[in-house]
Amino acid sequence: LVSITTIGVAHLDALAFAKYMQFEQRTPGQVALKVVSDTELDPRIVSRVEQAIEEKMQGGCSVHVVRVDAIQRTPRGKLPLIVQHIDIRRFLGSADICMHQEAAA
Repeated sequence: LVSITTIGVAHLDALAFAKYMQFEQRTPGQVALKVVSDTELDPRIVSRVEQAIEEKMQGGCSVHVVRVDAIQRTPRGKLPLIVQHIDIRRFLGSADICMHQEAAA
């Protein structure tokens, strides 16, 4: 799963050209990095970014960088860094136990 604490991608110099970016995950082990840019993405830079992020995730996810025209904002106008479509409770065993205990109380 993609975790904001794992990524720290805002510090990658190779992404200096990006106006906005957002991670989106629909499948465990795979993540898309959507990048808003005025120019086409250089395949060499894309490869470097993908490799750097995969290293930060310690091989836990494969990354695919894709250029997009825009990133959808929240109703309050914010740009979420991560859009997670996976029910993370499946991956957080201890958190799930705590949730069940709170529900039973």
